[in-house]
Amino acid sequence: MGVLAVLGPVVAIVVVAGLVFAVRNALERQRNSVTDTWSQVGVALRRRYGIVPGLVRAVDGCDEDRTRLLDVVEAARASADAPSGPGVQAEIEERLTLALRHVIAVAEESPQARSDRRFAELQTELIATENRIAYSRQTFNSAAQAYNRSIASTPKNLLAQAFGFTRVELFEVPDRATPRAGQPEELHS
Repeated sequence: MGVLAVLGPVVAIVVVAGLVFAVRNALERQRNSVTDTWSQVGVALRRRYGIVPGLVRAVDGCDEDRTRLLDVVEAARASADAPSGPGVQAEIEERLTLALRHVIAVAEESPQARSDRRFAELQTELIATENRIAYSRQTFNSAAQAYNRSIASTPKNLLAQAFGFTRVELFEVPDRATPRAGQPEELHS
């Protein structure tokens, strides 16, 4: 009986410690998944930022519009390299998308841009890139939602708080920022 009195608490402590570390490791894996999927969003966004200046330069528009559009693109590029969260990035993406709508609307009015093969290629590449961004955003949001659910559930929420796991903001771009050809928008800079 004396051995059980000593071994019982030791076994209980080992089991509880094992469970704590198992939960912590599971949360860490989920957080790493969120980080990895966010970096994939960044790769897709940087690809987009590389395409947009060519589109802007191919459009015959007033130099003031062109300058404002390029400024929006440069701000978006800078944000991709700066550490920012999904909320900040969504605001930047909304401004860039609205600017792109303007570029496409101007291009549709320009006979030169409509007949420019390079502009058509860039526009096709942009559409493919927008699809990659949408897929990456969906993958990130799914990973972030699963992680957020995990750290909010009991008893994981107690351990998450103790180990410093915090909620992750979703990358939500408003529907009005979805690129559509032929719909001019006011530029927000």
